[in-house]
Amino acid sequence: MNAREKLNEHYFLGCLAVSVVIGLLTLAFTAAFAVWEYVDVEDRADVQLAAEVRAAATLIQAVLTQQLNALSMVAADERLVAALAERRVADLSDRLASAAQANPDINRLAILDRHGVIVANSAADKTAIGRNLSDLGYVRTALAAGRRVSAIQRA
Repeated sequence: MNAREKLNEHYFLGCLAVSVVIGLLTLAFTAAFAVWEYVDVEDRADVQLAAEVRAAATLIQAVLTQQLNALSMVAADERLVAALAERRVADLSDRLASAAQANPDINRLAILDRHGVIVANSAADKTAIGRNLSDLGYVRTALAAGRRVSAIQRA
């Protein structure tokens, strides 16, 4: 092999080496970009999810506040308080039914005495009146704290 052929061979090997390096750099940059894009997408998804969670929490808080305000208005009704003081169960139940129908977020209302016994309710079926609910945890907590409670009754 003469000098010119050796030079051509070295030139070819040098070009091949440069091509391999360029190819490896391209792969490295492509992989780095893919990782960066994945992390960016993941970060955007986290930010969006956090925003949606905050919006849902705000909505839930607003609905619960609205329900508690509606219950406070029902509890503050002087006619309801008078009917309760006089133990007019039919009148109490009618007033509760009217209040429940007026607020679509309220499924059913009940008034319990200080022992946890249902005194009146808004349901059409009045067989629950007289039932003692003091064995339910949220009722025990409300009775002990002397506060109103809004709960989901589980079947």
